[in-house]
Amino acid sequence: MNTPTHALINWTAAKAVPVESFPTSAVLLGSVAPDIPLYFLSIGGGLYYRFVKGEPVDRVGEILFQDLFYNDPWWVSLHNVLHSPTVLIALLAGLYFSLGREAFAGSWWVWFCGSCLLHTLVDIPVHHDDGPLIFWPLNRTYRFASPVSYWDPAHYARIVMPLEGLLAVGLALRIWWTRS
Repeated sequence: MNTPTHALINWTAAKAVPVESFPTSAVLLGSVAPDIPLYFLSIGGGLYYRFVKGEPVDRVGEILFQDLFYNDPWWVSLHNVLHSPTVLIALLAGLYFSLGREAFAGSWWVWFCGSCLLHTLVDIPVHHDDGPLIFWPLNRTYRFASPVSYWDPAHYARIVMPLEGLLAVGLALRIWWTRS
């Protein structure tokens, strides 16, 4: 799913939680944080392979997203550290046991990890073969093979993409309408 849509989904979900207030920065940063490493890897890798290695433009995308994305340990690790439900649930459990029940719900880190987890749970069903590594770092290859993809026309993106757009517009209007 597109990163801005994650921010809209997570903000809407956080507003629905029955608490007096929540750390806005944790929710918003957590909604986009899982995607940030891939942006930096893509920009850096694209510049390196195009201008240092002299690869043609069409070959750069192939190197980045058909080779490094799946096979390079640094790319795999950096992209999945905040996309892994295993890691995020372990972090939340660690926070629960270290903070205690009373402080857990108000912790900035709990909201951040929860927001990253929601991002991941939304990503899993809309990625055909390029979704999060669900059990990373315990398993470095398993991805849920969803029948749909938000970007790949071979897997219903012509349907999913407009639906995501409608969802984003609807959530943005809802946020604007109910702002306080």
